[in-house]
Amino acid sequence: MINYFGDPVLSWGNQEAITKAIQKMEFVATIDAYMCNTVLLSDVVLPDATWLEQSQIKADWLYEAFIAYYAEVVKPMYDSRPIFWIIVELAKRLGLGKYFPWKDVEEVERNQLAGTPWSFEELKEKGFIVTDEAEYYKYKKWGSFNVPDGYGSSGKTVTGKYNFLNPVAQEKGVDPLPDYKEPNPDLLPDEKYPLCFRKLQGVLT
Repeated sequence: MINYFGDPVLSWGNQEAITKAIQKMEFVATIDAYMCNTVLLSDVVLPDATWLEQSQIKADWLYEAFIAYYAEVVKPMYDSRPIFWIIVELAKRLGLGKYFPWKDVEEVERNQLAGTPWSFEELKEKGFIVTDEAEYYKYKKWGSFNVPDGYGSSGKTVTGKYNFLNPVAQEKGVDPLPDYKEPNPDLLPDEKYPLCFRKLQGVLT
């Protein structure tokens, strides 16, 4: 496993089981700028530079979709290296260098913007470019909750609408809207743990 800024020991469910699974792996390498839990279980640690120590272009979204330019403020310190350098050097050692032909990070960033309406010079000058302005009820224009091709998406609904009943579950003969069921008696609230968190939500598939 090559783990990049993930820390599955912390972020995945069941820390004990994840730790045991990682310990059983033949080889684990972690690329990170911080000493996370998974680093402690890794065979090799490749220290990534922090965001102030490397240049990057990132797509992001808050209220509006945008691409942002992160400039290198200071050179990487100590033994850290930018993620671009780490990936290229790993590729070379694995005999895959031909797929990473760029000489420096600026070539990478220009390549990232290739085929888009925006240039590297424009992005570097402005710092960020809004690629899709915030707007209510966009789905009405699209005629569906499913975003058009070219948009990033975490998934699509089968019907193109918000599904309170899970159509995939219906198709498989499973309850499409599970109701709350009392948990195992050992998991019920008590004096030591009085809070029982319950949540019911529609299913987006």
